[in-house]
Amino acid sequence: MNQNDAEGEPARDATAIARFGELTAAFTLQMLLPLLVILLAFPSFAGEREAGTLRQVLSMQVSPVQLLFGKALGAAAALSMFIGPILLLGLIGLTFAPGGAGYLGHGFVLVIVYIIYALIFLFLTLAVSANVKSAQAALVVMVGFWAVSSFVLPRAASDASRLLYPTPTAVSFQAGIDEAMQSGLNGVSPDTVVQQRQEQTLALYKAETVEELPINFQGMIFDLQEKLGNEVFDKFYGDLYAIFDQQTGLHQMFSVGSPRMAMQLASMELSGTALTQHLEFTGQAEQYRRDLIEGMNRDITFNSEAGRADYRAGPELWASIEPFEYKPAPLGTLLSRLGPSFMVMFLWLALSIVAGVLAVRKVKVTLG
Repeated sequence: MNQNDAEGEPARDATAIARFGELTAAFTLQMLLPLLVILLAFPSFAGEREAGTLRQVLSMQVSPVQLLFGKALGAAAALSMFIGPILLLGLIGLTFAPGGAGYLGHGFVLVIVYIIYALIFLFLTLAVSANVKSAQAALVVMVGFWAVSSFVLPRAASDASRLLYPTPTAVSFQAGIDEAMQSGLNGVSPDTVVQQRQEQTLALYKAETVEELPINFQGMIFDLQEKLGNEVFDKFYGDLYAIFDQQTGLHQMFSVGSPRMAMQLASMELSGTALTQHLEFTGQAEQYRRDLIEGMNRDITFNSEAGRADYRAGPELWASIEPFEYKPAPLGTLLSRLGPSFMVMFLWLALSIVAGVLAVRKVKVTLG
């Protein structure tokens, strides 16, 4: 009877907060997509102002707001030529992957999230380009914002989570479990609990010894030890997962200042790599194991004789056991979990559009 954390995996040393910097397709897209948007859009207003063509464009009875959305549409069209095929191939690959058709909804939502992510940087870049005097200044400002929101804030969130909500070391965590297994969670040792259960069972069947019982008391011992151990594991791993939840909550707070962090949380949840889904999988697997062990202990208790060490269960027991099947959370459940991340991204999108509109209106006043 034992329960272990993930072994031999990169995620073993990284929580949902610290999973930053891995060279994956998602990481590459999340980091390079904003840079591509910035490179396309940073000279939109500042470059034309330097070239002297902005006044001419505005003199053609084109409102600054129309010009803003026109430039945004043009940049988005150019961007779609680079990113569109990648996203399309991803959806096609998902369709033909084994079992992937059931996740097409996740894929479409993820594509929409990436589109919103790109639009945030697009309108922010246009707003900065309309506000500054040179294209070089616009590029410096946006690259600086990209660096802070993509590198500095995620690392600050990771460090802050470790300081405010530290996780126990593997040695101390295992030592606590071992001590609780020996002494019991309530100060009553498992041996004492087994002795109490034996006395209650003997009194129930009016027997003097366990050999006189109509059942095999050894099966009851196995079942009792299993349940006492499960209580210990539930307590310690429950406390550990509560710390992970606090770290994730702090990460969500930091994401208010970083579109990339909100994008990362949404991407992990929709692609099935979030900590919540890992815990759901391990929880379902553990419940399957507990049900299996409980059935085996019950079979020993009622179908074997006391002291018989060579008992073997019949094929009907194993035929009654269904194979393990993981049931992932439906898309609606994932979307409800992503409420905070979606709110942050929509807020950033709204603020970037408003910033762009206000910036180009100043351009109209300046040039009018």
